[in-house]
Amino acid sequence: KSKCIKTKKEYTGILGMDVFFNEDFVMQLDFTGSKVCNITSPQLQQYLTDGQYQLLKSKCKMNQITVYLNIEGKEYPFKLDTGYTGNIIMPFDEDLNFKNDKKITLEGSLFQTISSHTTGKEFIYEKTPIVFGSYNLQAKVNVSTSIKAQNIGIDFIKAFDWLIDYNNNKVYIKRNQNPIESMLNRKISYYAKVNQEKLLVVVKEKSQTQYQLGDEIIAVKGKKVTAENQCELQDLLNKTDDWNSLQLEVIPAQK
Repeated sequence: KSKCIKTKKEYTGILGMDVFFNEDFVMQLDFTGSKVCNITSPQLQQYLTDGQYQLLKSKCKMNQITVYLNIEGKEYPFKLDTGYTGNIIMPFDEDLNFKNDKKITLEGSLFQTISSHTTGKEFIYEKTPIVFGSYNLQAKVNVSTSIKAQNIGIDFIKAFDWLIDYNNNKVYIKRNQNPIESMLNRKISYYAKVNQEKLLVVVKEKSQTQYQLGDEIIAVKGKKVTAENQCELQDLLNKTDDWNSLQLEVIPAQK
């Protein structure tokens, strides 16, 4: 685990969605009103009478919710994963040939699981056309060789308000004002992370050759990397598109 990971809030406990699956109630994910709660069947009917919510094709089973997205004319199942902070992720498959040419290929350790870092290639498709229910959208889709799950994460989920009637296998959504991220928030050539007290290059865009995965960064703009400043320098590196401006000193990775 990297010591530079920051938690935004202090929690005494973290609740999964399954805590709210109850045979007597319906789960409400209300991102417009910033609340998660259970509601009664009469309350559900009241929400549905205004016509803003629409029924999705879905499957509620084994404490998981599966919904379906249409990408480039083909329907795919996705599990709702509020623990995944990203948008849409799919496992790599040789037969998965998206026509979208807005693709970026990243190599290295882009994700961190509970127990380890993943290593592989990530193909990120920007502005991918998606149909979700009756909504025509554009979103960022990550096709991963390192993550085997096919999920939609909180960045996509929060763009809708949800009513989940788990026991009757019915899921309703309506679009809210939260944006759906359709592009990377910055151009990624490289990404650095502190690992075992060293500031390392852990991700690179496929075509980049100046630095290699595993290179140790020992100085930035003449400032030596120390235990006291390595988190600050990690943040600087990962907010900078062009590392040439940072005058890096590195120790090449051992082959």
